[in-house]
Amino acid sequence: MRPVPRGGSCPPFQAGIPVSAAQGEEWKCCAATDTGHGSQEPRMQLPKERFLTALSRQKPDRVPLVAGWGVVEARLLGLSLEEMVERCGIDAVISWWPDCPDFGEVDRYLERVATDARLGEIQSVGSYARWGYIPPGLSGSSSPELNPLAGAAVRSDIADCIPTVDWQKAGSELSEEVARWQERDVAVAVPLPKLGGLWFEEMQRLRGYEQSVLDLVLNPDLAAFLVERITAVHAEGAAAAARSGADVLWLDDDIGMPGHMIISPETWRRFFKPAIAAVIHAARSVRSDIAVCYHSDGYFEPVVGDLIETGVNALHPVQPDVFDQARLKRRFGSAVAFWGGVGTPTLWAWGSPEDIRAETRRAIADLGPAGFIAAPAYDIEPDVPADNLRAFFQHVADSGPLLTHG
Repeated sequence: MRPVPRGGSCPPFQAGIPVSAAQGEEWKCCAATDTGHGSQEPRMQLPKERFLTALSRQKPDRVPLVAGWGVVEARLLGLSLEEMVERCGIDAVISWWPDCPDFGEVDRYLERVATDARLGEIQSVGSYARWGYIPPGLSGSSSPELNPLAGAAVRSDIADCIPTVDWQKAGSELSEEVARWQERDVAVAVPLPKLGGLWFEEMQRLRGYEQSVLDLVLNPDLAAFLVERITAVHAEGAAAAARSGADVLWLDDDIGMPGHMIISPETWRRFFKPAIAAVIHAARSVRSDIAVCYHSDGYFEPVVGDLIETGVNALHPVQPDVFDQARLKRRFGSAVAFWGGVGTPTLWAWGSPEDIRAETRRAIADLGPAGFIAAPAYDIEPDVPADNLRAFFQHVADSGPLLTHG
């Protein structure tokens, strides 16, 4: 195991500079171990070890299980999140920052929205308030989206509009949350605080979708400056996440649609690939053994190799109606793990428990047996039958023989 450097500073970042394969961060799992020898049955692993074994593209004693985002799934089963993790054999959780927004800031924000607006969780409201963003409909049923940087024309219009975070305070609270789960021997993935998603999604909310896409083509200097400012904040957050002891840094930015990417692979490589590499470097300058998972809905196969070069260890959610999962495994399975992969919204909501079991078997066959972490490929909505979720959990829990003899 390599020594873990402490207190490393983040490298200077500039959008538009290509990232070569040599700049991708090496990662080696420090907890994954062999599960058996020869024809012997693999020994039983604890949840965190099982998860990290799969993440390092080795074969665990059974497929690791993650229950999507967790909260909705637990409610469907009539359990607390902690009860679901313990009773259903969950191997890892996605732990949000214990975000305590400035309530004075939130109060001022609420004065700008309709009294009957559906705002969601307090963390979302806090994020909107910090960035000054108002989604469509919040100021009234037909009100437009309000993008705080819609009128920005030069760098000085952007420079002071990116919110700051007290990373020492937030990181201390996150460390307590990570330790709480790790005491249960459950692996912990930590997403960065963000405005919807990272980078491209944040640009859309700050500038508006149409303007943000036009910027990438017609005003690349301004687009690059905005990406740099956003990346500087996320690099600090990544370093704080690494200090917290989290097992996985979760980076999410929706860049795909069914069948194609939202922007061209070339544009993505110019503006966003260096940003991802810089944030991963910031995390691994603090702790070299932190893993990285990258999330994007939709199709993004043209840049999977690039993501691997930046140091990404796992891809999520590799949706089965978007990707040829078996092809993806053949092309990239020796270099990256796959997290998710199971089901479509229609199947989860309207399929039978046997349909879910069959889909889970298919996903394990196409994306496993090594290097696969089973999870829903789409958000589990409140109308999903609890029996479908139970069927998924049970089939994954029984997957050990598939790995032993598969």
